[in-house]
Amino acid sequence: MHMINYVYKKRKKVDGKTVASKYYYGRYRLEGETKVTPVFLGTADKQVAKKLLSDIIVEKQKQKAGLAPSFGKDSLSKPIEEHIEDFATDMKERASGMHVYTMRKRLLKLAKECKWKHLSDATSDSFVSWRSAQTFAPSTRNQYLEYLCRFFKWLVSETKRFPNNPFQDLGKVDERKKARVRRAFNDEDLQRVLDVAGEWRVGYLAAVYTGLRRGELASLEWRHVHLDAASPYLTLEGEFTKNGEPASLPLHPDLVEQLDRVRPLEASPSEKIFSKRTLPTIYMLKRHLQKAGIPFKDESGRQLDFHSLRYTLATNLSLGNVAPRIAMEMMRHKDIHLTMNTYTDSSRLELHGAIKALPSFSLPAATSRKKGGGEVTQMEAQSPDSDGQELAQPVAGGSSGLPAHSPETEGFRRELTLLDIARHEEGLAALLGLEPRQTDPESAVLPLHHKARWDPLFRAGVEYLDGKEGWRNRKSLGMGRKCWRSGS
Repeated sequence: MHMINYVYKKRKKVDGKTVASKYYYGRYRLEGETKVTPVFLGTADKQVAKKLLSDIIVEKQKQKAGLAPSFGKDSLSKPIEEHIEDFATDMKERASGMHVYTMRKRLLKLAKECKWKHLSDATSDSFVSWRSAQTFAPSTRNQYLEYLCRFFKWLVSETKRFPNNPFQDLGKVDERKKARVRRAFNDEDLQRVLDVAGEWRVGYLAAVYTGLRRGELASLEWRHVHLDAASPYLTLEGEFTKNGEPASLPLHPDLVEQLDRVRPLEASPSEKIFSKRTLPTIYMLKRHLQKAGIPFKDESGRQLDFHSLRYTLATNLSLGNVAPRIAMEMMRHKDIHLTMNTYTDSSRLELHGAIKALPSFSLPAATSRKKGGGEVTQMEAQSPDSDGQELAQPVAGGSSGLPAHSPETEGFRRELTLLDIARHEEGLAALLGLEPRQTDPESAVLPLHHKARWDPLFRAGVEYLDGKEGWRNRKSLGMGRKCWRSGS
């Protein structure tokens, strides 16, 4: 087969228009080969793209001829898994052990599932296709891309094993669209899981009382726990933690008792505390949830997985009124918002209890009279319900002729009908020497649509007594604060 060698830009349809990619790609095939190899060149300059592709072809030809390539001896023929192992070995001197462990594991997973045997097989197209088929959370998929870029940066810039990084210009997925939403265990559900957990009980308790992640728990050795101390605690070196910082956490008495029960008599300090028989996987957790009759996902789609035990710790700390700063330290977070907003399950917070704990503020102190030993406020006197129908009576004394309130009459209650309102107006007219209305008993009964209402001029201190005779100043009458106007 003859040789193929050219650069190009990918094109796709967007809203009916053909749009070219920003960066150049290349395709080549050496003499005698049958497979055409695509390669991302990572440049928007066509001449630079041609030069990069030419360098790759030269290195391929040197390799085919048995000559050492300029960017690393046998780097193109060496399996990609060996490059990943070299990278992980070098990174152990610069990052925490847990971080390097996760990075190595995910890079090997990528190489296997994307079918990359050599560095030249690693293309952006194959990664994007793999990423689109995954159900991981967006943050996890972005982390795979981050590890991949870091690996190829090491290959290109630091060790000169490869000419370019085909993933450096790939965009991240939107992390706002969460593929997985967790919920915290409530006390009843967690107890039911512990009752059916058997040997895995200690693993659940360790997670819910320390907040350690599953990988951190898996790295714990017996030298890390101090069960015989006055206040038992555990320590964990930074190489085993996610953030690379050492951890020192107090131990709950229930966890101390459980750890003491499972500790071998001749336990070596370097022996692992947890094994596959004591630290549950997601598969075992689902089995335990099924046995306990608890759904893995609730009606809102929120799931219970092993990391939910860490959410449970944060939520229980909030429910226990632990100071947020202490909770943040216990969770080993650097941002209080992560502790309080992300890891605290707000659906379990006692909102009703919080309302009951609020202080009580009484209504305004102005009252008309005593009611059953308590005060009836102006607002209650105006209410249209059964209490509000007891309209306030004018306070009169001296020459008014109206009976004044006395201790004997305080607390007296009666229902005031619409007829009572009419009689009340007639009494006021007689007191003032005004011509009373000529009404018969039937006309005294007001229509059903009649409503007693406040006169707008009441706010100005004026009270309406009779439409024919005009207005009177309420202050001159010695009236109480409450005065009604009748009308339909």
